[in-house]
Amino acid sequence: GVGGSFQANFSPSSTCPVYVRGNNSLPNWVQGASSFAYRTEIVKQLSAASFVADLGSDEILCDVSSKTLNPVLDPTNKTFSWSTGATSPTINVSTSGTYWVTVTQSCQVDRDTIQVALLKTPQTVSLGEDRLLCDVPSTDLVVPNANGDVIEWSTGSNQLSIQVVESGQFWVEIKNACGAERDTVLLTLLNTPTALNLGNDILTCEVLDMDLSISSGDDDEVEWNTGSNQPSIHISESGQYWVEVKNACGMSRDTVAITSWVLEVDKIPNVITPNGDGNNELFIVEKPLQGAYLSIYDRWGKLVFNSPTYSNNWNGSELTSGVYFWRAEGMCIKEAKGTISILR
Repeated sequence: GVGGSFQANFSPSSTCPVYVRGNNSLPNWVQGASSFAYRTEIVKQLSAASFVADLGSDEILCDVSSKTLNPVLDPTNKTFSWSTGATSPTINVSTSGTYWVTVTQSCQVDRDTIQVALLKTPQTVSLGEDRLLCDVPSTDLVVPNANGDVIEWSTGSNQLSIQVVESGQFWVEIKNACGAERDTVLLTLLNTPTALNLGNDILTCEVLDMDLSISSGDDDEVEWNTGSNQPSIHISESGQYWVEVKNACGMSRDTVAITSWVLEVDKIPNVITPNGDGNNELFIVEKPLQGAYLSIYDRWGKLVFNSPTYSNNWNGSELTSGVYFWRAEGMCIKEAKGTISILR
């Protein structure tokens, strides 16, 4: 080193010259002005490196709580300075991080650094059973705090939770250097079928040629009493029609009666026999004429019967046998005419 000093005392006293040289590269020593009692020689020996500080390779440790760091086999006559502030020959670390140590012995100094990762194998992850959710707009899938583990969802998210707004199969994987855990769940989000409404019962005076239609979802099952499973059916005859829409969340149903009253004059009787035998006693008309304004005249044009809402209840009992004429006006007809014979 440079700038060192020392003092030496000797007994018995005797004067000796002191020889010095500026540095060790000079071949000769030169006598100096000072003197020593007795000659002395001071030697400080620096040997080659006698130790190496070695904390080992960087480590990933799975499911252990701590790790002891020991840089040298023999700590004798050495001092230690750790990144944690410790001065002991070894330290125990219980958290992941980068650690270094400086080891000193006399004029020798060595240093080493290590990265330690203390990890836990990911716990088993569960998204629950496959499930059906009715009438909810969305639901959340959540995994526990992963403590720095890598999270990957089938949606591409790496967050602790995702929001699901439509049916599908979803998976999540939690992983680190110690392993990986994964789970999958099938979610079905359905709305209960909306209330169906086929409208009011329909009475028409025309030949039927119409469609009945409903709205349904992709996951709904449609069933008509005609056997169709389509959203609409074509109606060409009178009758009662119902439709049912159902899915895993529920069912909706509605019914409508559709009646076509088309007058067919050739189906109106032209003979009645009001003789009390119970057969062919009454003037029975088709539905288009039921409830119509009915008038009956004799052959001279005299009104012999009328009803503003005829209900198939006239038998001509007060009249003599013969031919009579009828005229009717109703909802489904402007006017209808014909003859009726009374036979006894």
